[in-house]
Amino acid sequence: MAASAVRSGTLDNENIRIDQSTALLTNNSTYTSNTFTHAGFARVTGLIFSDQAGSLNIDQSTDGTNWDYSTTVGVAANTGTAFSVELVTTNARVRFQNTGGGTQTVMRFATFLRAI
Repeated sequence: MAASAVRSGTLDNENIRIDQSTALLTNNSTYTSNTFTHAGFARVTGLIFSDQAGSLNIDQSTDGTNWDYSTTVGVAANTGTAFSVELVTTNARVRFQNTGGGTQTVMRFATFLRAI
């Protein structure tokens, strides 16, 4: 996975960037963020652009190990896709699986926490 990734960085008092990646994925490969806790935040938001279609999942867990709740968003090739999901547990992660049939040549994926 050739990539640049940012795991955290405050943007302002209302939002924090928790993950950013330009990792290029082969067909059926999956990018998974680190697990993050989100006390004081109500939503996970973000944007993904990929030249290959795929499946975006926002997984949630009460213990950071068992991922009992997941929201799935379809991502069309060459179309920016925004997401905003309510956080109902204490831990979360984001995943993107390339299902487009080929290796990506472009992926821009950024995830943020939004304050309550």
